[in-house]
Amino acid sequence: MRITLGTREYQYGLVFKKPKWAVECKIDFSEEELGIIRQNDLLDLRIYTQTMHNDRPDEAVDRNLKEVIKHGIMCTYSTPVDAQKFENYLKEELLPMLKNYIQASAQKSAGPQTFEL
Repeated sequence: MRITLGTREYQYGLVFKKPKWAVECKIDFSEEELGIIRQNDLLDLRIYTQTMHNDRPDEAVDRNLKEVIKHGIMCTYSTPVDAQKFENYLKEELLPMLKNYIQASAQKSAGPQTFEL
């Protein structure tokens, strides 16, 4: 996985422009990773929940791996602190977890095991 991650500030609104911060993450998967994803039917795997307008939980949308492959990850925040928190979450938790999940999906089961408890 090759990841390009950054935050940019922009102005939102027609008359009363307000600053917003967009966290943008582009993920380029290797051919091997894409093969693992297809072989194990992981395209519908829920990756994260994106909260829509003003962090209202009733407007949250689940994002799956197919959407992440096609469009990447982008979330908009009203403060630079919230944007930085999400960027750190991506770097330190979500993206490493996704990488580990794909790698674990490539491993074949050793078959039935016998053990005692």
